[in-house]
Parts: sequence; C-alpha cells; structure tokens
Amino acid sequence: MHFLQAVPPTADSQSLPRLSPGEHPLGFLGQGSVGALMQIHDWSGSALGSPASWPQPVLTLVRLMLCSSSPMCLAWGPQLALLYNDAYVAVLGEKHPASLGQPLANVWCEIWSTLEPMVAQALAGQTVHHDNVAFNIERRKGQSEEAWFSFSWVPVHDEGGTVQGFFANLTEITASKHLEAERIESERRAAAAAASIESERSLLDALLEAAPVGIIVADAAGKLVRVNAENRRLWGAHPLSEKVDEYGEWKGWWADGLAHHGQRIKSDEWALARALRGEEAPRDIVQIETFGPTSFRRTILNSGAPVRNAEGEVIGSVIAQMDITDRVQAEQTARENEAKFRNITNAMPQIVWSTLPDGFHDFYNQQWYDFTGVQGGSTDGEGWNNIFHPDDQPRAKARWSQSLASGETYEIEYRLRHHSGDYRWVLGRALPLRNERGDIVRWMGTCTDIHERKMSQEALLQSDQRKDEFLAMLSHELRNPLAPIATAADMLAGGHLSNADVQRLSRVIGRQAVHMTSLIDDLLDVSRVTRGLVALATDAVDMADVVAEAVEQVRPLLVGREHHLQTKLALAGAMVLGEKKRLVQVLANLLGNAARYTPNGGRIALRVSVSGDEVELTVCDNGIGMSAELALRAFELFAQGERTADRSQGGLGIGLALVRSLVQLHGGSVTAHSEGAGYGSEFKVVLPRLHVATESSRPLSAVAHCKHPVARAPLRLLVVDDNRDAADILGMFLDLLGYQVAVAYGSVQALALAQEVMPDVCLLDIGLPDINGYELALQLRTLPGLEQVALGAVTGYGQARDKQAAFEAGFDAHFVKPLDDAKLQAFLSEIDGARGDGCSGLGAVPD
Repeated sequence: MHFLQAVPPTADSQSLPRLSPGEHPLGFLGQGSVGALMQIHDWSGSALGSPASWPQPVLTLVRLMLCSSSPMCLAWGPQLALLYNDAYVAVLGEKHPASLGQPLANVWCEIWSTLEPMVAQALAGQTVHHDNVAFNIERRKGQSEEAWFSFSWVPVHDEGGTVQGFFANLTEITASKHLEAERIESERRAAAAAASIESERSLLDALLEAAPVGIIVADAAGKLVRVNAENRRLWGAHPLSEKVDEYGEWKGWWADGLAHHGQRIKSDEWALARALRGEEAPRDIVQIETFGPTSFRRTILNSGAPVRNAEGEVIGSVIAQMDITDRVQAEQTARENEAKFRNITNAMPQIVWSTLPDGFHDFYNQQWYDFTGVQGGSTDGEGWNNIFHPDDQPRAKARWSQSLASGETYEIEYRLRHHSGDYRWVLGRALPLRNERGDIVRWMGTCTDIHERKMSQEALLQSDQRKDEFLAMLSHELRNPLAPIATAADMLAGGHLSNADVQRLSRVIGRQAVHMTSLIDDLLDVSRVTRGLVALATDAVDMADVVAEAVEQVRPLLVGREHHLQTKLALAGAMVLGEKKRLVQVLANLLGNAARYTPNGGRIALRVSVSGDEVELTVCDNGIGMSAELALRAFELFAQGERTADRSQGGLGIGLALVRSLVQLHGGSVTAHSEGAGYGSEFKVVLPRLHVATESSRPLSAVAHCKHPVARAPLRLLVVDDNRDAADILGMFLDLLGYQVAVAYGSVQALALAQEVMPDVCLLDIGLPDINGYELALQLRTLPGLEQVALGAVTGYGQARDKQAAFEAGFDAHFVKPLDDAKLQAFLSEIDGARGDGCSGLGAVPD
C-alpha cells in the first residue's frame, strides 16, 4: 500500500488503533483536545470534505499523529489542508484552532515564500529534511518572533500512487538555541570584561603616570601601595609608609588661613589618614617640605577620599595632590598689588574708577564714596548713571558708548551729585588698557573736581561780558553829550550866529560838559570806593536831610518820566553816624535806578523806618523787575539788567556797586529782591542807628508828576531824539544848512509830527524810551505818503551788529554820535539829487 510510505520509520504499525465494524471514522479521536475538536468540527466548508470520505491512509496517519507526543502535522489534498496534533498547537500559538483544516499557505502566509520550494519538493515525491532552520513566524497576532526547527517531510500518496500531501514530524529547538546564544554571549562578555579589566588596568596605570597631580593609594592598613610620577616629583624621594603612624615622616603645615594656619600636620590629620577613617577630605591647603638632600617648600592642594567595596566597607583611600605654589604666590602678589593700587588711588585727590571691557563699573576708590556719599557697591554696573545731573546724562552716556565701541579716549565735563545734594562739575577721563594682542581688557578712569575752576571761568566770562556791555554803554553815554558839543563847536566855527544863538549854544555845551563830568566822576568814585581809598568824614546825620536832598536830585528824572513817588517816612530818631553826601549819593542812586527801570507813569515808593538799633530805607517800584540770577549779582560791578535799545534801561552798571560799597563803609547792608521779570524790584538798606539825646524829623511830601512840553515845528526834515540838547543842536545845524527841520523828543510825538510835516528824511535816535528807533522806522513807513521816506539812524551804538540791525529795520544810513557832519551832508545831498531825478529810495549809506 502506498500510504505505508507515509508512516515514519520509527512508528510501530501494531500499535495503531483499529476501527471496529460500524465505528465512526473519527470516533477514536475524542481522546485528545485536538482530536475532540476534529470530531465536532464542521468539515462541510473544508476541501477535505467529510471524514467518512477521507482515504484510509489519511485516517491512519491522523490516528498516528494524534497519539504522538511530538509535534506532527499532515498537509493533504489540492489545498494542502492542515491537520495536526496537540503538540503542534504550541507551534501554532494563537493560530489555533482557526488553522484546523485551512490551506497550509494561509496558515503560514508570513513564511510561505520560504516554505513553498520545500512543499514543491515534497509534492514531487521527495523527502524533505532540515536541521536548525530559523523562521520568523507570528504565533501571536501582529508579533513576529524568530523560532528554530528541525523537521522531516514525507510525501503521502493516495491509493493510486499519486502524492496528495506530506506528513511532517518536527522538533522546535528555539529554547536550546536561546540558551546556546546566551552561553556564547556570556562567554563573550566574560572575555570582554577580562580584556576590559586588563585594558582599564593599563589605562589606569597610564593615567596615573600621566596625571598632572600627585596620586597616592593606600590599603586599609594605611600602607602606600601606589604612587605616581607627579607625586614623586612633588615630594622627592619619599618613603613608602607601611601604616598611618609612619605618616609623621611627611613634613607639612596648614596653609589655609584658618585658626590652625602654620601648625604642623599630625600623622592622623593627613587627608589619606582621614579618608581611611571614612571621612571626606576635599580641599586641604598645606605647605610641604620635600624629601632629599636639597629640600624646599611647596604649597599643595590635598584632596582625599575613601575607597569602599560593594558592602560599603573602607578598603583603602586615595589622595590627589596639586602643586599650587605658583598660584598662591600669584594670588599673594595680586593681593599685594591690589592693596598697593587701592592705597595709591585712595591717596590721590581725584576720583579713580575702573570698568570691564564692556563698560561694567566694578571699582571706585574711597574718594568716590567720600564725594557722592553713596553706599559701597551701590553704583556698580549701571548704578552710577543716577549720580549724573539729568541734563548731562544723555550726553555723557552717548560719549561713553562711543568710546566703548571705538576704543577712543573718553573725556568729558559733566556734573555729579555731591553728598551735600548739590551738583559739582568734574572732568571725566578714561583710557583703555590693552593686552599684547591689542584687545581692551579694562578701562581706567578718573573724575577731577573742576567746580571752582568752572565757576571761575563762568564768572570770568560773565565779567568779560559785563565789561563789554559796560564799555558799549559807556561809549553810548559819552557820545550823547559829545554829539551836541561837537555840533555846537562846528556851528560856532562858522561865525554866522547871532548873540542869542551863541548864548544858546554856550548853555548846551555847559550842560553837556557837566553831564560828562558827572559820568567821569562816577567812574572815578566807584574805583576809589571799591579799592578802599575813600575815608568818610563821619558825623551825626539826620536821615530826613538825606531823604530831602536825594529826592531833590532825582526830581527832574521822576517828573520827566511822569512817575508817582509815594513816601512813608517814620523819621523820628532816624539818626546815623556817617557822611551825609555819601548817604545822599546812596539813596539818589537807588531812586534813580528805580526811575530808569520803571516805564513812564510808574509808581515808586520810598519808606524809612526805625527799629531798635537799625534804620531801614526801602525803595520799591513796579518796573521791569529782575530775574533771580540778576538779583544775586545786582551789586556787582558792571552788572546790568537786560540792555535794550533804550539806554535808560541798562545804565553803566556801576551805581549799585557804588551803593553797596558806600553802605558797607557805613557798617550797613543792602539787599535786592524781585518776584521776577515784570513784577518790580525792592532795594533795602539797613544802617546802624545813632542814639542821640535830641531827634528831629521833617515830613517830605510826595513828588507830583508832570509831562514833557511838546515842541512843534512844521519842517521837511524830522529829527527825533529823547536827548533834548542833542535834538535841538542837530535841528539848529540842519536849519543853518537851509533845511526845514522839525524836532521831536519821543516816538509818539514823532509819529504825530510826521503826519503834519510829511518829511522827506527822518533822522532817528535808536535808544528812545517809549518806542525804539527800529520800531519807529517801521511805523513811519506805514503812514500814508511816507512809504518811501528816507531814514537815517543816529545813535550812540556803533558796533557791527548795531549797524546790521539798523539796515535790517529799513534804515538807509547809520550814523554814530557824535555825527560826522560831512557824511551827514553827503547823505542829505544824495537824497536831494535823487528827488531831483525823480528816483525813489536810496542805497544803504555806511557811517
């Protein structure tokens, strides 16, 4: 029978179960789990069909397979339907029981490409045998695993002798394979570990010898079992101590700056000994003495640690020793240099500071803290910016940023907040320090207090400015009286004057000479007083007499400017010890100053009072007032208020200086006060009171106001000057030349007179009290019919800016007092010529 070829050679045919007559083909199979499953399985959908139709060889092999304890399977039929026993279930895993009766290709689809050539070989009638074959199978869904098998496939024929499948007997050797692999891996690891240990030992030896620190290894008893080359270099020919007690041979002293600094290190204090006791000895700084014939000392950093076994027991110790002699010496040198640097910088009178390359401030000397009064460290980094004056901070920061970016020297003047709360001027300078590559490694800077020098410079500048203003005003004041004197002299030289005219000119010259003499006397007087060359002829002085004479002196000025003088005089007992003439000079100066700096029609108040041992004189006005800065320096020589074109607002700047000097000579004081521009001024003089047996006082009435007389004359030349003598003399001179002249003494009068006489030429003074000459010129040319009137500036201001201002205001010519008659006549002749030619307008005529 061909099916017998399918029975494995080891099977005993006598042991096969026999069917009894009438027994179900699969009745015997119920004895096993798979057999029971086969008995109840629905075979209608299987290619094998009902078991009753299975060939006898198949039934026989199934019975044989189910009785075996080894994994067996049978693939039979056109689809090679799979039948297997209980032992084969372990091979299938989760594929069981769904694989029963299924095509072999479906059951093992994941390895079918490997199985298919073997299946073809078996179906060709050949026995297939393989040992130790690995397959990647999926016993569990979605999980691939590698399994090893040894198997034999035997072809199974039908009754006609045709191969219809194969019978497989297999043994899974996956577990033994894993054990073998583990054994091999274990042996490999052991060999690698041994090689690694040997390699590590060699590496450790190399590291110990190459290490830049000294290494000592001791066993549990303290015996030195290992030292490296660096340790021998550090210590010289040192002994190999056998125990801790012998560590006393090693000479060392504590060098860590603590309480035991400089003491000899005992045997059990060495880091190696402490580590043997289980202690950590991480950073001992000690000084040692080397072994050998030429011993010397080193400073080393000694670090020790215990060596423990797996149970944590100390089985030895190790120390590492680093030579830090050079570092210690360098640090000592650095500390000494730093101390020297601090001493030097603190001894300097300047503030010294330093920053990192990025500008971070990290050092200031003591002068910085003494100057600013800030706490140490509070101005590190960017903190010092708050010490700058707010107005100087942006400029200083921008300049510092520029130096940091470019490496340029930093130099700037700015104000720093002093510990007093005031801001003081300093000169800040900083230079970069560079290394050998040229890189900036630090900035060193200083701040030098230049406040006094700065204030002196500003004072000199202000003094120089006041001097220039004084000289300009003096020039103006001297030219005013010189102008009529020079003109009168020219007229007298002509020899065509009547006796009345000569007398008139003589009086003009006399008045102007007296005025010039007064100016010169004032200059000489203030010079003598400020230099201490004046000695007072002191006597008992009644302040009532002083008030009366002073008011009388300034009455013309008060009346001329239409001021109202109010007096509140408590003169009873107002006696002082002094020189009457000088005291009159003081009060007259204060009243005249108030009159000049108060617009026409203003109010001036004079108060005198007696209080205890003092006599107070107060002069108040509702004039232009003073700024706070001007009030502080009002009594300085040449100090003036804002100088306008009107010379009455400015003065020579010597009157108040003379007042202060004279008051101080009398043992008194004088102060100035103003709420600001436009709020008037107040001057107070306090003098020591003289107590006498008899005191008297006389009331002084207020001064009534009056107005300037108005002179009118319908002429074609209009002369405008508030100096009456100057205006009249110039008018007379022009009249003698044959011109029709009208004279006005103020701007308002000039505007009214101009509309009456319709002048061809207007000669205008610039320093007019009501409307200055520049504004008057503009207003004259707005009058109907005077749009093209020729304008000539006649002024005591002769600097280049004054000329430029005149031409910008529309003047055709600029003449400086005293007038140059030839230039004036040339100017007028040119106008006559232009009128004759029908021309309108003139070119600018220089003075």
